[in-house]
Amino acid sequence: MSPPELEAAIQRYEAAIASIQQTIQTIAIARAKIVQDRVFNHLVKTTTRDALNYQTSKLDLQQVTLQATQQVMSEKSLEAIAGKIINLAFNPDANDVEIPNFGSLQWHQEIDKAIDTAAQGFLQELSQELTDEQRLEVLTARDGVQWALSQETPVFTGKLLEKLHRGDRYLKSPQWQTLISLINLDEWREMFHPPQSAWWWYSQPKPSKPIPKRFSFWDWLDLPCDLLTWFFLTVSFSFVGDMAAKVFSGDSDNVLGIFALVSPTVLTFFSGKQALTQKGKENIQLWLESWKIHKKYVHEVSLVISVLLCGSIWIFYKLLVPNVAYYWGEHYQKAGEMKAAQQKYELAVNFQYTPAYPQLARVLVEQGKPEYEAAEKTIREGLQIARAKKDQPNLEATLVVLNQLARAYNLQKNTTDTLPLVAEGWNNSEEASDEVLYDLKTNWGWAFFNKQSYQNARNLLSDARKIANQSEKLKEKPDHHCLLAMTYRELNKDPAYFKLYGEEEKESWYNCQSFSNYYTPEQAEWILQAEQYLSDLDQIEKGAK
Repeated sequence: MSPPELEAAIQRYEAAIASIQQTIQTIAIARAKIVQDRVFNHLVKTTTRDALNYQTSKLDLQQVTLQATQQVMSEKSLEAIAGKIINLAFNPDANDVEIPNFGSLQWHQEIDKAIDTAAQGFLQELSQELTDEQRLEVLTARDGVQWALSQETPVFTGKLLEKLHRGDRYLKSPQWQTLISLINLDEWREMFHPPQSAWWWYSQPKPSKPIPKRFSFWDWLDLPCDLLTWFFLTVSFSFVGDMAAKVFSGDSDNVLGIFALVSPTVLTFFSGKQALTQKGKENIQLWLESWKIHKKYVHEVSLVISVLLCGSIWIFYKLLVPNVAYYWGEHYQKAGEMKAAQQKYELAVNFQYTPAYPQLARVLVEQGKPEYEAAEKTIREGLQIARAKKDQPNLEATLVVLNQLARAYNLQKNTTDTLPLVAEGWNNSEEASDEVLYDLKTNWGWAFFNKQSYQNARNLLSDARKIANQSEKLKEKPDHHCLLAMTYRELNKDPAYFKLYGEEEKESWYNCQSFSNYYTPEQAEWILQAEQYLSDLDQIEKGAK
């Protein structure tokens, strides 16, 4: 028969453990009831609520909570505790199950919020209700059992032995080890000086096994989203770097250029910080929570940010900056401020904005001979860009400026630069208008006239006359008439062609005088030559009579 002291000690030991278990069970039941009420009574559609209520109508909530508490006290994650309670509430026979896939995304978000609320409440109430004295009572009760065992060799009954073994198993369980870790056990050991054989005073919580993460579809997307985020941010930074090279190349005005560079740079830096750094992702999580969106979408949101950033900088890079620069170039050009217009057009050209090429070339040509070389370079680049983009309107506009420069070269009798320039213009004139073709043929013939290659000049100027005769707009152009007249005059001086083109020369001088005016120096000179020729011809004809 067991001594009364041993029976009393074991009963005290059992009662101390039961007190702690009852406290935990009471708190867990209350927390689970809050979650259940919140989920079932407020957030589930009628049909879904009916289905869930059918599932839970047979539940013994106290038993479910007890199972949950026993299973999860080994885990220090309070969210896991509350989650386990919910899992068991849905499926009381399962040991490790997920919440069923009922309801909408909003419903699952509300469950998560309810779990968080339950976990926080569980921790708060547990810290208030479960005192250090309760845990110390368990330890001292076990000391009492050990003292009673040391007095004499006891005779155990089966029932008493089972109680002792059940109590010791509990002190070795993860639940108790978790609870005892919440107090400063070192201070109590210094007070009581337990021997090393009193193992219950020296038990340490075993490290809990990590909870295996269940990957959802969105979890599998995390890595691809991160890789794509890096890719789009890299593209954005390359746009910014390329923009810097274009802004600071040449003599373009850096006021607009620096603004064009600084704005996307700041935007790229800020977006990269938000998408890639831990602090940035925490900020995204807070933003998602403010919009009632689950934080698991942080990787997807980072990808969206990088895509939007890349698209914004592309628009800024390809459209906004060159368009704004072109707009201000036109503004200054109309105001007669050619240097300012040139700077703006140069910035637009750096971004390969096709309409800016003919405008920049025109501004350069209008500034005179010192800028002719730069104008020719711009024209050639403009032809290449417009042809590559199949941009016929701007190709046409560039050919117009090319003819303007070729005319300026011809007035200087600069055949070295005129002939290759006009030849390149002709190679790009397949779909050009009659006016452009007329000017090309005229400038080409004029260049050969300056080079004293009169037969080539006559052939090309005759082609220009054919084009003019087919167009009402070009019929009264004096250029080809006057240049043909001068060409015939030179040909008629050659004995091989003596008086061969007499009638053609006479007709050309008549047309030159009829269609020319004094608005330009060259036409004024042509009128004087025509008048002199016609006067000499009149004298010859009168003498002949």
